[in-house]
Amino acid sequence: MKNKIVLFVVIFLFLLPFAFSEVPVALQTKLALKILTFDKNFSRYQDPIKIGVTSDELFNGFKSLEGTIKVKGRYFTVVKIDSPSKIGGISVLYVGNNWKSNYKKVSSAVKGKNILVFAEDEECVKKGVAGVGFKVVGGKPKILINIDAAKSQGTEFPATLLKIAFIVK
Repeated sequence: MKNKIVLFVVIFLFLLPFAFSEVPVALQTKLALKILTFDKNFSRYQDPIKIGVTSDELFNGFKSLEGTIKVKGRYFTVVKIDSPSKIGGISVLYVGNNWKSNYKKVSSAVKGKNILVFAEDEECVKKGVAGVGFKVVGGKPKILINIDAAKSQGTEFPATLLKIAFIVK
């Protein structure tokens, strides 16, 4: 019996890092707001900055910060987007894991509209749908930036941010 308990504890400790392989939503939302301040084309965002999100969890994360945090002196507001066809009138889109099957539609919907796209899923950034995303590397959250996607979305980041991020091609 004692051996089974020890084995269970060892397996649990081994698998623990994989259980938290995604950056927590609360941290993603705060990082996303901070990253917006680095956008060299920040003047394109209206006041309040309108952020569209695709999942309830992201909506709740941003909603908890709405009205309490300013981004370069501007408040933000968050709206829930139910389908790619309803993307419009927003400055930022945050694509949750629940939209994995909609990446092509998202890409088409934001094309030419200067909407910066963030993503929960690393694959979304790698495919060029999102300009910014997050992942856990070595137990620490890291910023992913697809420079080409970000530029096509009207965003340009300074070298100081690019130096601390993982650049995705």
